[in-house]
Amino acid sequence: MGLITSKEIRPVTPLLYTVDGGSTTPNNRYPSIPKDYDIRLLHKLIVSRRLAPFYRGTSEPTVGTDMDMDRSTDSVDCPICFLTYPANINYTRCCDQPICTECFLHIKPSSRTLHTTCPFCIESLFGVIYSWWNLLPVTSFFI
Repeated sequence: MGLITSKEIRPVTPLLYTVDGGSTTPNNRYPSIPKDYDIRLLHKLIVSRRLAPFYRGTSEPTVGTDMDMDRSTDSVDCPICFLTYPANINYTRCCDQPICTECFLHIKPSSRTLHTTCPFCIESLFGVIYSWWNLLPVTSFFI
């Protein structure tokens, strides 16, 4: 009937979405390192806000207000790549250190390793937490 069968394998195309002011596709900061992650799963984790989006890191910290995002843009440095990001990036579960998504992807456990230790405190079972609710505006209610 149709030209495409259900068993045909389609190439994976990057999904270009913006979530919380960042992208769902990597910035390709580490081009020489092989990519051992599933781009569809990565997109799903970012859209569901279980992982921070890919922000463009800068070498200069920014403080103030971002007119596009209408929120405070206090910044933090990723201790791995030494770039500055918005304060709402990933934080390690064990020692609460900031880490950008691009660096996390290259440290996380791969299909070849069973687990990875935290690069900051050497805790086993390395993982991150993304606190997206910090993006919500603070409102006060008085009765």
